[in-house]
Amino acid sequence: MTRGRYPTRDEVIVHRWMGPDPHDYTEVDSVATSGVASTLARLGAVVPQPQVEQALDDALRRGYSLKWIEQTAERLHRPGPSGTGILLRLLRDPGRLGTTPDSIFERMAARILNAADLPPPALQHPVRLPNGKSARIDIAWPSVKWGIECHSRKYHFGASNTAADHDRDHQLAMAGWQITYLTWHQLQDSDYVLELARSMLDQRGRRSA
Repeated sequence: MTRGRYPTRDEVIVHRWMGPDPHDYTEVDSVATSGVASTLARLGAVVPQPQVEQALDDALRRGYSLKWIEQTAERLHRPGPSGTGILLRLLRDPGRLGTTPDSIFERMAARILNAADLPPPALQHPVRLPNGKSARIDIAWPSVKWGIECHSRKYHFGASNTAADHDRDHQLAMAGWQITYLTWHQLQDSDYVLELARSMLDQRGRRSA
């Protein structure tokens, strides 16, 4: 092979790497393993942006430092398909400011609602209930006491989850809140989600005026 040249084939995607930085690796069972920040920085080279965002949100929910992730991405950034550009765009997206949502479902719903001519919602909004307990609403408009819960199978299906949802919703109703459940199927129709939000905000706004 000619020095400095690489073979190419149409059916093969080649990812070139300049080598490891010791700051970006940790040992797991005596095996050198890419750390969380460096993995996130390079992930965009092999998966689309929604999956990078999902991984980023998961890392933040686990308590990893946003500043550390951003500094690592900036240090590793190179021109070309290194993956770092995708992560940096996400980190600099003003739509991501504020609380990290609990799931990619919530993130997608919030992106639809933030992109419209609506008052910006609060994510994971805390509410003190009449029984002394606290609850968090996935996507909320506190000024009119209306919120959306993203109705996923993981958190809302099954007898015990349904009973807990009913108890919490009754407490929220006593505190003046109205909660609307949004399914994954409904989320696929952004026009429907926006129509729902506009209608509910208008109704709740008139009642609270």
